Amino acid sequence: MEVYWIWLCELDGLTPKGKLRVLSAFGSPEAAFRASEEELAHCKGLTPEDRAALRCRDLTAAQKILHDCYERNIHILTMADTCYPGLLRQIPDPPPVLYFVGRLPDFDSELTISIVGHRKASAQGMAVACKLGYELSRAGVIVISGCAAGIDAAAMGGALRGGAPVVGILGGGVDVVYPRENRRLLEDVRDFGCLISEYPPGAKPLSWHFPIRNRIISGLSRGVVVAEAPKRSGSLITARLAMEQGRDVFAVPGAAGERLCAGSNDLLRQGAGLVENGSDVVVGYGYLFPERFELLSEEESASLTAEILADRPAVAAASPVKTLESGGKKNVDNGKTPKYIDVQEASAKLPPDQAAVLGALADGPLQTDELIRRSGMTASAALGILTILEIAGLIRPLPGGIYSLREIP
Repeated sequence: MEVYWIWLCELDGLTPKGKLRVLSAFGSPEAAFRASEEELAHCKGLTPEDRAALRCRDLTAAQKILHDCYERNIHILTMADTCYPGLLRQIPDPPPVLYFVGRLPDFDSELTISIVGHRKASAQGMAVACKLGYELSRAGVIVISGCAAGIDAAAMGGALRGGAPVVGILGGGVDVVYPRENRRLLEDVRDFGCLISEYPPGAKPLSWHFPIRNRIISGLSRGVVVAEAPKRSGSLITARLAMEQGRDVFAVPGAAGERLCAGSNDLLRQGAGLVENGSDVVVGYGYLFPERFELLSEEESASLTAEILADRPAVAAASPVKTLESGGKKNVDNGKTPKYIDVQEASAKLPPDQAAVLGALADGPLQTDELIRRSGMTASAALGILTILEIAGLIRPLPGGIYSLREIP
């Protein structure tokens, strides 16, 4: 029953992987809900934190969420449903429950490509994202994005003009408009595709929700295109997740030395596919979808680029970035013992919750589960904050699910 799936997802203290451990141990959320204390104590594969979380047997919150979904015509999709996307099942931590409005596409039989990038994008970057969204959609590709400001909004705007369904993955409830200036865009995405979230109706778009939802953006996509990203950008986290999930990663090249393109140019150095137009993405999937796509000719693509760039003042008005910055020093390995950031100094500039997570790393690298325990926060909040701190350049991930303070160059 859906109410037990919602109950499982709303339990405090369960990490995304913890929820999967529960499902593996009991087979279903309802079985976990009805498990006796003795069954919990002797069940293999659960951590003490998992067992503690499962002792909460209150369905009140889950029943309210279920009622709200019915009232607001929000659909619920669980991992028990046959139409749950197989692409998403493949990732290490798929969300057990998804909420959506609109028409859910068949992700497993269509070519799905996500376009991500910086929120404070340049006018040039937004024009390129709009063009890519249009070209991919016109070719029959389902374009996915986070519907944020900047690159996301530009890509979705172009994709909506192309005619294929579009998909937005949100960091709050599917009934919550964020950012406010994207209200019309969100309505259009809902009407011509669907909006999806792992968060229930009414959930506020908290800052730590967005890094966590990025695994869904990449997980539902066969490829991720980074249109424009500086060194510290959430879109680079999405690209890293895509690589870990075995997805293809592409990037749009930017001018050397341009700050807003430094991260996406780094992806190209690391082997990401170079993208200048929609055909650069689609051509590699011909073996999966033979004779499926109608691509623009080079002349049509060039004409479209000119058309969008001719409207550059309108695009620039939507972008808070006026100029591109350049600069930066080259890091050189001098073989000395690494020094790490000053936790006390960095924490003074952070909100209390982020400072608490950063402070937990002061004595050395820690496993994710231990970090969550020391922070005293819910697993979801701590995981989101870890990603925020990574984007800010204060911590870095290490193999084996370990995090460390960032070294000082």
